[in-house]
Amino acid sequence: MDWTLQEPALVELLMAFRQDYAPVYVVGGAVRDLLLGRQPDHNDLDLVVAHDALSSARRVADRLGWAYYPMDEARDVARLIFAADSQNPIICDIAGMRGGSIEADLLSRDFTINAMALAFPRRGEPELIDICGGQADLQRRLVRR
Repeated sequence: MDWTLQEPALVELLMAFRQDYAPVYVVGGAVRDLLLGRQPDHNDLDLVVAHDALSSARRVADRLGWAYYPMDEARDVARLIFAADSQNPIICDIAGMRGGSIEADLLSRDFTINAMALAFPRRGEPELIDICGGQADLQRRLVRR
């Protein structure tokens, strides 16, 4: 499977998180799109980090020149925005892992097709984590909880 993102700014952002906070997990709609052979929407990249998403997001945003917004401090969620083109800003939400593990985090999601993650270790290839059968549901065009 080709897990390559085409948008250079998203690649740079993902690599910065991967370098400093690995493993980092891409979750939600971007995983679904990549499994369908499509590039993710540049406004729909969601990352999960093991802990302290607010401070790690701020550090990466400062280093890369992205705008940083704390979205939900109580739930440890930040939003980063890159506006090289004011018509098409790139938006990425970064959340701290819920439940103490990526598996617990994925189990808390709404649908199986949203409960998948791409794990990006510091080195090596990304790995699909699909504990709810979301990939099979996606192939069957089935949406279930």
